[in-house]
Amino acid sequence: MKTLRKMLAALPLFALLLAGCAGPVPDTPLDTGPFIALASKAPCPSTGNRLFAIDQKYVYWDRGASCADQVQRLYGTDAGKPLCVHVHSATGPYTSCSDASARALFDIILANRQAADLGLGAGRVVAQIGLVPEVIVSLVFSTVAKESFSAIRERRTVVVRGQVAWERLWAEHTARQASPPPWPRVDFSSQMLVAVFAGNLMGCHEFEIRRVNVRATNVVAEYVDRDITPQSICLAAITNPMHVVAVPLIEANVAYSQITPGRIDFYTIDCTAYSGVEEPANLVIRDSETWTAVWNRHTGSTGKVPAIDFGNTIVIAVFRGMLPNLCYGTEIVDVYNVGSGLNVARVDTAPGMEAACGLSIVTPAHLVAVRRSDESVVFSAERSTVP
Repeated sequence: MKTLRKMLAALPLFALLLAGCAGPVPDTPLDTGPFIALASKAPCPSTGNRLFAIDQKYVYWDRGASCADQVQRLYGTDAGKPLCVHVHSATGPYTSCSDASARALFDIILANRQAADLGLGAGRVVAQIGLVPEVIVSLVFSTVAKESFSAIRERRTVVVRGQVAWERLWAEHTARQASPPPWPRVDFSSQMLVAVFAGNLMGCHEFEIRRVNVRATNVVAEYVDRDITPQSICLAAITNPMHVVAVPLIEANVAYSQITPGRIDFYTIDCTAYSGVEEPANLVIRDSETWTAVWNRHTGSTGKVPAIDFGNTIVIAVFRGMLPNLCYGTEIVDVYNVGSGLNVARVDTAPGMEAACGLSIVTPAHLVAVRRSDESVVFSAERSTVP
């Protein structure tokens, strides 16, 4: 992938021009490499994630309806400084331009996004830039079993797609218990299990599956194995941690990746069961105008909006949508770096089989502030049941 990106970045722009386009070509070719690297990290199918070069002076980045966050951006030659941004948020579309002189060009493009020349006509040189997308889709998962002492004493990763295999693995895991509990029920017609066993460890360890992603045609289970003994009070004992999660059934290879997440501090702006946003949504808010619109929709008020310094801070918001009782909720539990992107880990609660839930229409939401980042953001969700 890196080799291909370098080749694309090094190509003269005239080699990428669409047939029939004409116009002056500057002496210095536009460096498309930074834009390719930026767009290739977007969690979008390739059909919804497009880059265009215009007159070797501008780059237009279009993220369409198939992307988790629909955003269109117009750049000059600097991939770090968009001239104009158009956002589709829970409160409706919003356009902002840091360079007012680029607004007319951007408006034409937005009105003609599906046209090969973006509506700019024969006087402009328009070229679509090839991408090698790094597609990441996180699956909602639920914990089936998570324990510190397993009879499985060697490090192991396991994928279970049937009841017989699950009963066999559970019997092996509980072999040293005098009265083993029954295996947790799993609907293998729609689910599969992804499991990690740590083997023998000394001291305190954070050991768990953090997210399960689909990358192209592969499933990747990311897990943490971190010695936290220096920060914890624990017995000097050997443990055998394990974690088993259920995810939607996918007929694909499953790979495992140990990650070292860099935790990012965040603080809660609001956490409520009654938001004015009634549709499920994951939002990343990077400007005050969008923040004002979202906050007013969230609170149903045009009163005072919490002050946010967007030069140093962004807002991350999760909305669960309209649900029928008080056992439903959502909470952002962690924000961390993995590679070059941010991951937002949320836990969504739902009623269990015997849960006694208060009857009330709820619209759960959690809004937090974190330090400023312009990196791509991936949301992962764990489903938890209220007993």
